Amino acid sequence: MTAPSFWEVLDRACNTGVPTNVRDFDMKIFKSASRLVKEYDIKYDQEIYVPDDDSLADDVWNAGLELFNEIGMYCMDSKRVIKFEDSEVREALREVQDEVEIGEGNERRIVTRRGIAGVKPPVIVGGVIESDISEGENFIKLYQSIAQEPLIDGLYVGPPVHTSEGVPP
Repeated sequence: MTAPSFWEVLDRACNTGVPTNVRDFDMKIFKSASRLVKEYDIKYDQEIYVPDDDSLADDVWNAGLELFNEIGMYCMDSKRVIKFEDSEVREALREVQDEVEIGEGNERRIVTRRGIAGVKPPVIVGGVIESDISEGENFIKLYQSIAQEPLIDGLYVGPPVHTSEGVPP
């Protein structure tokens, strides 16, 4: 089996996904995640900021994969749950590229996969997640302040702006 195409995922999001309200979806995540934390015996130790326990990493990965396979993902616009077969998820993970290029010119960066216990510094993409800031001077100043930080390699803008120079995209 292959990973679903963009168009297949879009069809699931718009047409064939199960209609669900966001509160019910969020509660399902909470209940399933709570159950999986117990099943996998995942424990938080506040004395260890960055755990290096390989079995914990495996348990968190497996619980997360099980959670995604069980719950799916939610499309806020269509209010539908997009589900995937385990084989589709695993195939999509196999298709993930080891590196991707972002930016251009002297702003070009290569984002590479960082392995467990890797020493290469991460590529940092900054931005405002889940903000609904309107375009204009405040938007420009906000993103300018993020972009000029020396540690920032790329920008994330989300959710999408409602207008660009006064025109809906």
